[in-house]
Order: sequence, then C-alpha cells, then structure tokens
Amino acid sequence: MSKGRRIGRPSVLDPTKLAYADHLRNAGHTIPDIVSKTGITKSSLYRILPPRRADPAPGADQ
Repeated sequence: MSKGRRIGRPSVLDPTKLAYADHLRNAGHTIPDIVSKTGITKSSLYRILPPRRADPAPGADQ
C-alpha cells in the first residue's frame, strides 16, 4: 500500500450502479426492486448498502 498499489481483489461493481442503487434505496424502493433495476445481486446489495434507519413508532415520544 505504501507504494500506491491496491491490495486485494478488485471490485467488479460499477460505481455508477452503486450510486443508483443507493439513490433507489433512499427513495424507498425494496431490495428486489433494486436488484431488477440494477442487476446487482441481492447479497451484494445487503453487504454494500447501509441498513435503513428505523423510523420511530407513532406515539413513541410520549
């Protein structure tokens, strides 16, 4: 790494597809919808995309 070389296996996922998948996830699409629109496998999406934040239940702040 100190010589500027990458270590490990190169990524095969396209950064633009990942950005699109992240956009779809933030827009509220489900994982199966994102898989069909991007072609990225379900397991890769679960590994790469951050989990959704849990919305508080209605009336939980009382």
